[in-house]
Amino acid sequence: MTELDYILHSFDEHFAAYRNSRIALYPGEYLDEIIRNFDHEYRFCSILPADCTEVPEGIDAVILTDHRIGKEPDYNRICTSCREKQIPLLDLFGLDQIELHNELHGQRHLPIDQWKELLGRYDVISLFIPNVVADYDQQKECWVLRRRFPVIFEWLKSHGKTVVVFWEHAEQLVPLKTAGYAERADIRERTGEDLGFLALAEKYAGKRIIHVGVGTVRDGIVPREYGIHSRVNRYFTNRITVSGDSRGYQADRQELITLINRHDVISFDIFDTLLKRTVLHPKDVFALVEKRTGIAGFAESRYSIQTGDPHLSFAEIYDCLKKECGYDDGTLAVLQETELQTEREVIRPRHSLTELFAYAVQAGKTAVLVSDMYLDEAFIRSLLDRNGIRGYSALYVSCEYGMLKQEGLFDVLKQYSDAGCSILHIGDDRDADCASAEACGLDAAFVPSCLEMARLNGYAAVLDSCSTPAERSLLGLGTAAAFDDPFRTDPDLCIAAMIVFPLVTGYLQWACRQMAGHGYDRFLLSSRDGKLLLDAYNRMRFLYPEQLPEGTYFYTNRHAAFVTVMDDRKLTSGLFSPAMFRDDPEEMMRQVFSLSSDRVIPYGNETPEEYIHKHSKAIHEAAETFRNCYREYLRREGLETGRFAIMDFVSSGSSQRLLEHCVMEPMDGLYVGIPEYISASADNIRYYLDQDLMNYDTEMKLEVYFTSLEPALDHIGPGGVPVFAPEVRSPEMLNRIRHIHDLVQECLNQYLGHLCDPKDEISRELVLRLCGLVNQYSVENCYYDDMTGRRIHTES
Repeated sequence: MTELDYILHSFDEHFAAYRNSRIALYPGEYLDEIIRNFDHEYRFCSILPADCTEVPEGIDAVILTDHRIGKEPDYNRICTSCREKQIPLLDLFGLDQIELHNELHGQRHLPIDQWKELLGRYDVISLFIPNVVADYDQQKECWVLRRRFPVIFEWLKSHGKTVVVFWEHAEQLVPLKTAGYAERADIRERTGEDLGFLALAEKYAGKRIIHVGVGTVRDGIVPREYGIHSRVNRYFTNRITVSGDSRGYQADRQELITLINRHDVISFDIFDTLLKRTVLHPKDVFALVEKRTGIAGFAESRYSIQTGDPHLSFAEIYDCLKKECGYDDGTLAVLQETELQTEREVIRPRHSLTELFAYAVQAGKTAVLVSDMYLDEAFIRSLLDRNGIRGYSALYVSCEYGMLKQEGLFDVLKQYSDAGCSILHIGDDRDADCASAEACGLDAAFVPSCLEMARLNGYAAVLDSCSTPAERSLLGLGTAAAFDDPFRTDPDLCIAAMIVFPLVTGYLQWACRQMAGHGYDRFLLSSRDGKLLLDAYNRMRFLYPEQLPEGTYFYTNRHAAFVTVMDDRKLTSGLFSPAMFRDDPEEMMRQVFSLSSDRVIPYGNETPEEYIHKHSKAIHEAAETFRNCYREYLRREGLETGRFAIMDFVSSGSSQRLLEHCVMEPMDGLYVGIPEYISASADNIRYYLDQDLMNYDTEMKLEVYFTSLEPALDHIGPGGVPVFAPEVRSPEMLNRIRHIHDLVQECLNQYLGHLCDPKDEISRELVLRLCGLVNQYSVENCYYDDMTGRRIHTES
């Protein structure tokens, strides 16, 4: 079937809804064919002039009669008129061009889990090679697979999907053939007016098909003309919003104080109200006990017994464990003591609520504590005292009374109401605390737990995806730190505890595994991103049985490395664009090439490259000086020789490659994330987040919070002393970064103190999902390129 045959065959199907409408035809290649075949049925009301810029009044729809809108010279003007008058502008395939353009231009970057969700709805997935399957590597002068393609491809094949790959030039197929993907996909050349989509639709008739490419018309619109859905793979992203279940709930502290003032007796729930655990769920304590004792199956048995009968005391639970699991007395004693010790370690005061408790005591109120809990009263009292909660008049624990709050435990407070006292209960459970208290005639106030606060503030989906005790411990600690206060949400606390802390922890554990047993002499944590990680790494490395190298804070960045080799233009081409300095080429020589003003030649009418060439002698002499300074710095730090691994946050490895060229021996890069536009890394560079799942805007925001408080390095000066560029961040931003770093270090100290285990592995997918949530917080745009000194603009 030819394309014209297809258009004529499907015209009625596409335009039946407009049969009795006033349709105007816009002239094009198929105008005569459309009139000859369909005017007797549709009675088109007018044919617009070819230079028409305004749609006449009384028109219900306009149909373009060229088979490709790209050939319509006045399309934009007609489109504007139709948009203003809200008139459909239809092509010969029945597509409303205005709606379609709005949809395609509204499509944004998707992380890999959302790509899987989208593509999983289709039977056939069609991919256009450039910028979807592969990229052209300018340095290697060849096509290389994008890092996400193998992940998506294998996932699609494992789910029984048919993968179609479109190519335009034969060299685009080379990496697919080399990697063995070409034999497992339907390979098709993009050719003809229909770009191959008509044949695709015919071959897979009856199947659900989606095409992914980068062009609005060729990849977005043309497939739609043949009933194929399409998705435009864009690099730019909108903000990642808070998850749909977020209501941003916050309790009202002043309202609670008012309620306390109005009552004589104030009853507080204990766990998740006055006290919090630094694990995600109470049952995670049992998993920690199993890990520490090495007694397999304990956690499941312990949890099953407790949930089977919530009235049991701690001693009764262990009697059941002895009977069901056959533990001897020695094993039972070890398990009991380990559980109690673990509870002591993970229990912390919830400061916002303990302050409220202290207020009630100081105000002369009778403070009592009521808890549904299997732990005995004596142990709970020791926990309360350990966490500074004193001055309460009575403690009522469900296992001591044989009934839960919902079964009448609040009746023990009737002695106060009988004495004419008014009673207020404060707790975190709407049913057990609030409804049960009110059923017993008490007033009640709800305050969400740390976990509930996290769920209500955008973290529900990621918390639900935690699949291992290690992940629940990590996010339990983060949740306890970030959402201690139900009366206010501190963005810096959230960023530090829920995003940066998990990212640092996951990366460092990965880096330790990468280096273990491989004989590295030093782990170089690059300025300025490595400062935050230095102390944590040097503590963490001693937890691993294999010898790991000492961590060293290492001064480097692209500009400091560039000036050591800037006399080699072939090596440094692509690191910056001379065109950026077209209005002030002399500034380029001072900023990028670090030449003193007296060595900068006045600019004539040369091209930027010619102007750079005029400075060849000065550039070479300066580069030699910078090389010698850098070598002096390396001698001073004991880095002249040895086997090194180097850390950077998000990098293609340009700084590392430049240093290796003339001042350092080859190193192994262990980077946190890969830049979005990099298709493949060098053989000696590995990435923790090794797929391009984060967009550029997200990477830049995260780097702000990794960056140390010192200004950016400009170069290494005489004597091997670092020379810094002027500080460009505001005092307010620096204070915010300092605050976040302090909070991250506090979380790391707690994690390394009692939760970190070398055998733990945090899911990188979990870390990536957390990283994406940084976009829901406002970040000052303080991104500067160290090469050019120019502000980098990203999406807000």
